[in-house]
Amino acid sequence: MLYGDGKCPKCGKDVTHLELKDTHWGESVSGPKYPTILGCCPHCKTVITASISPDFITDQIARKTARLILGEEELETRLKARKRRW
Repeated sequence: MLYGDGKCPKCGKDVTHLELKDTHWGESVSGPKYPTILGCCPHCKTVITASISPDFITDQIARKTARLILGEEELETRLKARKRRW
């Protein structure tokens, strides 16, 4: 989301779309890093917006739901079997 007149706050050029970049962002020393999508100015590459990847959120919801339904051991067994097939 751009505020004001739709111009990049750094370079001042009109921003009609954002370049999306995948990265990992979070605590760098000991904490977790989360898959993040950055929305950058197409002209100067300045980060204008950042968000946790929706795929990551969906995966976490699915894993927690499966853990509740199947139990921890059954879930791990199925995940290992799925990795072997790939």
